Amino acid sequence: MKDMIKKIKFKPAIKTLGFYCPSRVFDFKELRDEAMFFSCSPSYIGESGNYAPITRLLIDRVLSRITEGHIINLGADKQFVVDTRVNMLMRGQYPSIPGWHCDDVPRDKKYAQPDFNLCDEDTQHFLVIISDTKDPANCISGTEFITNAREYNLDKNNIYGSLNTEVQKDESKDTRFVREREIVQFNQAAIHRASPAKTSGWRYFFRLSYTHRKPVNEIRNQTQIYVNPDDAGW
Repeated sequence: MKDMIKKIKFKPAIKTLGFYCPSRVFDFKELRDEAMFFSCSPSYIGESGNYAPITRLLIDRVLSRITEGHIINLGADKQFVVDTRVNMLMRGQYPSIPGWHCDDVPRDKKYAQPDFNLCDEDTQHFLVIISDTKDPANCISGTEFITNAREYNLDKNNIYGSLNTEVQKDESKDTRFVREREIVQFNQAAIHRASPAKTSGWRYFFRLSYTHRKPVNEIRNQTQIYVNPDDAGW
């Protein structure tokens, strides 16, 4: 049984790079009509002809901050990819699979368990969430991050399932939520999860990653929402 347990240390690096249009109120039609992208290169999005003004402006804004501030190692053997989603949410619904996890942890083959030994400091993510709330200080569904270093014993055959279980039991963890239109930079060791919508509305998700993943340049034609079975209903 001990052979199936792996001790993994998590040292999150999370910082705020500013805010995107902090005083602007986005109409739900702007978010609803925004094209969605899966693992796309910035150049593909710029040349695709799809209606994506928010995404294009965010790419320009974030890339400018990266190059001007020299905040990542652009000499690494990686590339930028962009993922976006738009969800219409009702109170209590999740915009992505609930549960504590990390982003872009490599796997040695498809559907294998994530291998944290393959992580590196050069992989970085830049996250922005925009909703049609009229209160810029109140994000409809802000991603929740663990901010202090942690160490967990995890099941090698169920890394994220056991991570979620261990984090739920951990009363000494410190967390923070992503705020509306906040540009957040984070690393592979930053444990986080989706949060349920606090109210009904539209939510736009943007993530620019400097990562080992190769662009596949796909247009998203659908997204899912997730619910706690105990809270399901209309």
